This record gives sequence, C-alpha cells and structure tokens, in this order.
Amino acid sequence: MANHFVIGIGGTGGRVIRSLRKRIFQDFGGHRIPDIGLEYLYVDSSDEMMSLDDRSWEVLGTNVQLPPASQLRIGQQELQARLSNIQNYPGLQPWIGERRVWQLVPANVVNAGAGGQRRRLGRFLFACNGEAFREQVRHLTRELTQRHQQTGVTYHVVCGLAGGTGGGAIVDVIAQLIANSASNHDRVIVYAILPDANPPANWDSGSYHANGYAALMELNAMMLGQYQPYDVCGSGRRINCRDARFKGVYVVTNENEQGRTINVQHELPVIVSDYLFDKITTVGESPVESLENHGANPETIPGSDVPARARNFYAFGIKRVAVPEEEITEYLSYRFALSALNQLVYNNWSDTAGYRNEARALNYDQIVRDPDNQARWRITGDHFAGVAPVLAQDFEARRTRHWQDTIPGEWQQFSARVAPVVAELDHAETFDELRTQFEAQYRLGYRREGVGGYYEVRGNGRMETARLLVRDFEREMLGNWHSGLYSLTEILTIVQRLRDDIDERLSRSDGLIAQIRGDVADAEASCVAELTAWGRLGLIGRRLQWRGIFERYTQSCIDLYTARTELEATRYAQDLMRQTINELNALEGSLRRVRTRFDDEMEQLGKEIAARLNDPQAGDLKNIFVKFYEPEPVKEVVRRLCINQATMNVLAQAVREALLGVERLGEDPRLERLNEALSHGALSGVVRQVAASQAKAAHDLNVSLDRDRILNVSLIRRLRDRFGNRGEERLTRFCVDLVNAAGVFAPFSLVERGKVGRDAGAEDGERMVTSTIIVNRPAEPDHAEFLARLDAAFRAASTSVLPPDSYSARPHELSIVSFIGNFPVRHLAILPLLRDRYRDRLRAQGDLGRLELHTEDAAADLPDLFIGGAGGLNSLPWLITAWQLGVLREITNGRGVREVVAETTRDDGLPNDDIVLGRNRFTAHELIRPRELVQLRNHCQRLLARDYRHVDARQELRNGVLTWLEELEAAEPDGRRSDAYILHRAAATEIFDRILTVE
Repeated sequence: MANHFVIGIGGTGGRVIRSLRKRIFQDFGGHRIPDIGLEYLYVDSSDEMMSLDDRSWEVLGTNVQLPPASQLRIGQQELQARLSNIQNYPGLQPWIGERRVWQLVPANVVNAGAGGQRRRLGRFLFACNGEAFREQVRHLTRELTQRHQQTGVTYHVVCGLAGGTGGGAIVDVIAQLIANSASNHDRVIVYAILPDANPPANWDSGSYHANGYAALMELNAMMLGQYQPYDVCGSGRRINCRDARFKGVYVVTNENEQGRTINVQHELPVIVSDYLFDKITTVGESPVESLENHGANPETIPGSDVPARARNFYAFGIKRVAVPEEEITEYLSYRFALSALNQLVYNNWSDTAGYRNEARALNYDQIVRDPDNQARWRITGDHFAGVAPVLAQDFEARRTRHWQDTIPGEWQQFSARVAPVVAELDHAETFDELRTQFEAQYRLGYRREGVGGYYEVRGNGRMETARLLVRDFEREMLGNWHSGLYSLTEILTIVQRLRDDIDERLSRSDGLIAQIRGDVADAEASCVAELTAWGRLGLIGRRLQWRGIFERYTQSCIDLYTARTELEATRYAQDLMRQTINELNALEGSLRRVRTRFDDEMEQLGKEIAARLNDPQAGDLKNIFVKFYEPEPVKEVVRRLCINQATMNVLAQAVREALLGVERLGEDPRLERLNEALSHGALSGVVRQVAASQAKAAHDLNVSLDRDRILNVSLIRRLRDRFGNRGEERLTRFCVDLVNAAGVFAPFSLVERGKVGRDAGAEDGERMVTSTIIVNRPAEPDHAEFLARLDAAFRAASTSVLPPDSYSARPHELSIVSFIGNFPVRHLAILPLLRDRYRDRLRAQGDLGRLELHTEDAAADLPDLFIGGAGGLNSLPWLITAWQLGVLREITNGRGVREVVAETTRDDGLPNDDIVLGRNRFTAHELIRPRELVQLRNHCQRLLARDYRHVDARQELRNGVLTWLEELEAAEPDGRRSDAYILHRAAATEIFDRILTVE
C-alpha cells in the first residue's frame, strides 16, 4: 500500500488537484482509492477556488471540493508593519530584503494579499503562514500513515513558476517538507508548470517569463545544495535540500514535442492530473517511479568538481485513448437531470420528446374558484367573514358552542330561543324586551363574545390568521408538487390566480358594505313601522293583532342584527383579505425565487449538455485525450431513454423525494426551508446526484445489446471490432501514431542536448538522456488473442516502449506515458527565452528586479543554468573587481604582444596557470571559461577577506570601478548609450551592492 500527498500551490496547483479529485471520483465513485493512501493540501493567496459550494468542483452531480482541513489561505498579510519591526520576525529577517527597495513595489500590489507576479512577495505570504503549513502537513501526514499503517509518503508538489504565489512559495514548501520529514522513505517530487512562450493578453505584468528562470535557478541550486533556504518558521538556520528525499522536478510546458499547444488554465491541469493519476493508481511500484530513481550526477564546471547543473529534471507526456466514459456519463446524467427538472417545473409529457420545457394547458380559474377547493383552503366568503371556522379553536368552538354556518342562522337560532320566552310577557312589554335581548346578544352574547368583541379579537389576529391560511395552502401545494400532481409553474399560476380572485372579491366589498348599510336602515325602519302600527291600535285591536305584529317585529330584529353583524363581518373580511393577499404575494415571491434557481440550473444544464458529445474530430490522435467513440449513436441511446415514460416517472419521483421529501424539508415542509437549501447548492448537487444514479440504473435495465451500450464499455472490444479483421498494418499504424503523439510536454533544444562530454561538465557516457514509453492497457481475458496482437504492435512502434502493462480497474481506456529523466534544465527549448527575459528584467530594475524575482537577494548569484554561465548576470563583475585588485592586468608577452592576463593562486598558495583573456580588458569576459572564472573568483574573495576588509579600502576599489566606467565611456563611440557601457554599468552595480559591501 502506498501513501501519496498532493500539495497544490497557487491557482495552478489548485486546478490540478481539482482535476485529479474529479478523475478519482469518476473512476472510483468516491474520494478514496482502494489500497492507496491519499491526502491533499491546497495553498493559495486567493480563496477563489476554496468555497465549499464552488460549482467548478462538481462532477456527476457531486461536489468534490476539499474540506477546510485540506486548504490553507495565505493572503492578506501586513508587509510594511513587519518591515517596521523586522527584528521581531526571525523567519523573515534574513531574506526579506531592504525596506527602501520594498517601497519601490507599488502599494496596491503589496496590499492586494496575493503574489502579484512577485516571487519574494509570494514567499512572504507563505512565510507568514509557514507554521500553519507545517502543522497541517504534519496532521494530515499522521492521519494518512495511521489510516494505512504504512510509513513513507510521496509528496507531489504542483505549482506554476510564472506567478508570485506558487513560484515564491515552492522553495519553502520543499524545505519544510524535507526538514519535517518523519521517514527516510519520504519522497518529494515537484511538478513545475513553466511560463508559456506566448501567454494570453494581460497575463504578463513584466516578470512572467523572468520568474520562471529565477525559480529554475533556485530549484537547480537547491538540488545541488548551493541554495539552502532559510527556515521561514523562525529557527534562523538554513535548510539543506540536497537530500535523497528530494527526488527531482518535472518541468511542464503547454507545448509538447510535436508542437501541439494546449490551454494553460483548462487542458494543462488535466494533463498533469492524468499523469499523477497514472502514477498514484498503479498497483505496486510504477515504472515511472523506477525511472525517477535512476539518478544522475550533476554537470560540473569543466575542470573542477564544482556542481553547476542538477540532472534531476524530468519531463513527461501522456496520451489517453478511451471511450469517454466520464463525458458520456455526464451527458446522460445531465439529460436525465434536465428531464427531471422539466417535470418538476412544467410536468408536460410528450411521447416523442419526453418531459417538455413548456407548461401544459390547465383551467386555473376553475381550480381556484372550485367551491370544494375554496372550502378546503378556508377562503370562502364565510371564512373571510369569520362565520365559518378558520382556526383550530374555531372548530372546537363550533362544536361546543353550536355555532351556526351563517350569520342569519345565528340570529334565527337566537330568536327561536328568546322570542317564545318574551312572548309570555305582557304584550305591551314584549317589543322593548325583545329589542333589549337582541341588543344584549349583539353586544355581549354573540358567540359568547358579542359581535364587536368577536371581530375585535379576530381583527387583532388577522395577520396570524392570514399567515395560517396561506401556510396551510402552501403545505398543500408543496404536497401536490411532491406527489407530481402539479408542477412548480402550475403552483405559481394557481397562487397568482387565487390572489387575483381574492383581490376581485375585495374590490367588490365596498359596494357590499354600502348595500348592507341600506339593509340596516331598511330593517331599522321596519322595526319602527311595526312599533308605530302597534301604537295606533286600540285595546281590542292589540288583542287581535299582537301576534302578527310581534312576529313581524321579531323578523325585523333578525334582519337588523343580521345586517349589523354582516357589516362588521364584511369590514373584518376586508382586512383579512388584504392580509391574505400580502401573504400570497410573499408566497409568490418565494415561489419565484425557487423558480429562478430552477431556471438557472436548467440553463446551466443546457449549456453543459451542449458542450458534451460535441466532437466533430472524435478519434483524432492529435487530441490530448483521444475519444474512441461515435457521438451520434450515443445521443440516440440517450434520447430513447429520455422518452421512456416509466423510466422518467421513476426518475422524477426520486428527484422530487430528494428535494421535497421529509428528509430534506421535514414533517412541516416550507418554501422558506427549500429556498435555504437551494441557496447552498442543494438543487444542483441533489438533482445531478440522483440523476447520475438513476441514469446508470436505467441504462443497465434498458440497454441490453452490447453494441448499444454507452456505459462500462470495453475499449479492447471496440478496438477489436475496428482492427480485428483489417490486418496488422492498420493496427501497427494506429499504435505508431499513438506513440508518436505521446511526446513529452517539454520541447528540447537539439543544440543544448548536443553539448556532451567534458565541455558540458559531464563524463563521457554519463549524459545520455533517453525516452521511455509506458503503455497501460485494460486486462481483458476474453480478448487474449487480440491483446497479444495489440501488445506486439506497440512494441513494434518504438524501441523505447516497455512491455505493455495491464490493469483491470479501467476497462474503457488505455494510456501511453512518455518519460525523459535525468537531464539538465538547459535542454529545454524555452529556456533561452526565459533567460533573456530574466536578464532584461534584472538590468532594467536593478535592486527591485532582484527583490521581485528571487526569494532572497543572494539567490541572484546562483549558478546559471547554461554551460559557460557564471554567477549573477555574467562573469564581468568579478573581472572588473580583479582589475581593481591587480589580479587582472595588461602585460607584454615574450612576443612583444600586449594581452590581458589574470594571475591567481590556489587555496594553498601555489600558482595556477595564467588566464589569458585577449587584448582588450573590456571584452575579457567574453573569453573566460567557467573553470577559470571559479579560480578568479576564489582568488579575489581571499584577497578581499584578507586585505580589503576596511571600509576605506573598499571605497578605494569603488573609485577604481568608477574610473573603469569613465575609461570605457571614452573608448566607446556612443559613450554612455553604448550596449557595452550599459552592460558594464550593470556589472558595476553588482560589484557595489554585492561584492564590495561591508558587513
């Protein structure tokens, strides 16, 4: 069992981790790989890709984002505050640089909280979080090794070298991993993405290419032990990274050996993650790991044993040939997801198109005005008027207090109880007593509260009543949506029509109130008329006509108090209807927010569907990922599945349950709760996840013929179908083309690769750099005969092809990996461009360039990456210094010829051979060889340390340098404008700032 820990630094590292996590999820259905330990840490100065609901991390409906424990944000640190008290920061003080130079860096760059293409700034941001990085790595490593009961971890460190964050943090990431390694079996491997030669507009802010060269200089020197970064965690010591655990650096460009250029932000991370995936998932030791372990001695300065260029640089290429299982699965899953959403939003089925994205025809007014529906929703006129029960206590009161169903019924019941009792009184008293009883009932007795009290209490709670009405209505609508009876669009329309219906009733209520007021007046007049008639009768007339008048008077009282009650009830109904309309508006708003999220997700799914299986050049071997399939038959299979109504109904039901069921919305579903869940990405995640599961099940259930299968397809079977009966020539040509197309993503310079032997600082025969090609293909026992032919064709394609390896985990793909290892980085074709931009930047910016490009000032003096290169810009600073020291001088040789000669000694005082450098001291730097420069530099350093330690002595030498420049100015036709003067002035700056400084 192997342990692997992938550390991504900066945006490039984050994108590689994201791509790798997606690939692992697609192939293994989760984040773990059987029998392999795997952890991650993403370090960046930006949190752009760190959000837990970042949709760019989604694959097959699942978000594969890293947990917070595997993320480290290193942005937003106060540089100027630390510089003001730098003595308090021992992890920064030795390397951070001078405050005066930092003041030349634009304040907006320093305060932005990002690397800003300044490597020193990126290192600063990392250093401020060095302790956190160390602790997170320790914690995750401990969990990793304990989980798998195996020591030894391979740390795969991925970063880009063009920017500030990754390029600046890389030296300390390596140093901290080595310094804190808990096992001699640990390994650190860097995957460094180099700047592309022609970056997109606005990518290069000045240091884009120069950063790459500076970072490679430092990585090269770290492997040689010549650059030992300070411990940013504050110990004050340097960390030696010339360690067996630091295996080497993969260099990756966006162009391969065949000249194919890929997109840096999208395709390149996939290429790197595919290579990592192959290495990590290989059972046992990967052939690549064996090749990495070969090792090679560094190139040295000719004639010495001083190492100059490490040969621990690697390059890879990878070509995947596969039935695009991931893309097909996503296409099928997204089509299923869109179909399910069409059902939830529209619920409009077509036998030829499946669930359509348009509403079906319904009579919404009939639904809203149906008496049974309005009674169930408790929004009839009687419910709004407070006559029919609305609240739970109303239903109990109706049962115990014998409420009548109508207001006239209430007063009829009251009259039937009171009028016979009053009739027993003296006839002259009955009319007043009856009116008194009705009035008392109106004021105090109506439903035991009196009309005023009854409606006052309900009026005070009308907001809660309206909320309850709409809440219960909402619950029913959600239930209908959950069951599939109504769609989201239909529910939204029902809510709108219901609100309009209530609003229409409300608009008629003022007229109704006027009418009731007339009824009150008429009833009051009728009462007066009966009393007047009674008053006109004599004694005999009263005896004969009392009953008739009393009955009519009783009915007039019933009419009067009915009308007065209805007047209060209508006023209350007006307020309750207004409040209900407000609640329905709020419900509509919630529904619209839900609808917006559904529309957004459907739009996004439409885009993602359109972007898949859209391959007019499927199968073209020039593609980085060769898709071995035919898009149109796949689309046809998906179309047939999507018009299978039984399948789609099961799918829609599963999605509705996942989104609207008890598990998500609880026993009391609310749109508010649904919106909250949707705002956190539940819609996309849930729908896609359920759709992915249902799509696979539906495919396996309904697609029976092997030729129609689009998932879990055997690549070997497909290759056999294509090449099985067409002779060996076609198959061999296919394998040859694949092998040729799998070139490494690091074009080489034939000129530099041709520099061999001692002049290159390598022993004869030691410098051979060869390519190895590894073929990984599925194990298919049922097709053993074809596999034997395929393997033979690959072996015939190139002598660099190792015997093909088989695996059973990925039956739908094979991969061809090219590996070139143990070469010096000078072999890269892009390196001269990076070097020239680096030198231009240093010359143009001086101290500022040194501060921005390198992780510490002294790093600019590290060995150059090319043969013949010297420390710093070139050999000129030491030659000018040697002239001031009298080491370099003009003499007349025995032939009477003037020549420039340097006389040096060894450490023990014995003289070296004279170094003859032509006739012009101003061009001597063009002739000195690396070995001679080492002798000259060592001799000068001894003299400076012995005889020129005092500040006055050094000032004398500085004055001599100024004289040198004056003499050159006089000798050059263009004076100070000449290229030679500019070059020598840069060297003089180097001398003043680095060589002649007094500690």
